[in-house]
Amino acid sequence: VEVDMIEMTHINMIKMFEVRIGSYQ
Repeated sequence: VEVDMIEMTHINMIKMFEVRIGSYQ
């Protein structure tokens, strides 16, 4: 369960990072 929460948080961070990059482009 802990691993799943960490993975979800990591994925959310990556998605937010990608959205920021996309907005800059």
